[in-house]
Amino acid sequence: MKKLFLIIGLGIVFFLGFLYINKYIEGQKYKVEGQIVIEKVEDYKKRNGFVPSLLLDANIEEKEGIGPYYEKVDSLSYKVYFVTGFDSYFIYNSKTKAWKESP
Repeated sequence: MKKLFLIIGLGIVFFLGFLYINKYIEGQKYKVEGQIVIEKVEDYKKRNGFVPSLLLDANIEEKEGIGPYYEKVDSLSYKVYFVTGFDSYFIYNSKTKAWKESP
């Protein structure tokens, strides 16, 4: 009986570990893809003194699906984000220069 509980417990631990690692890898993938957009937007901002209204203004093609998407907040700041679920996002904020998950 103890072996059964041990096997079930280890199975749960491995499953949760797999989910955590998968989520971490997915987050890293989003950061790499988002960094390309961030660099181009920052380059546009340096040349023009303000961020683009649309990605097309900075010669960036928008992709359909999960992203990356771009949102101008004001003349100097913006957000780059990915849709990661039904109502969840992975968001880069240019003011904080950090990524965060939104539920």
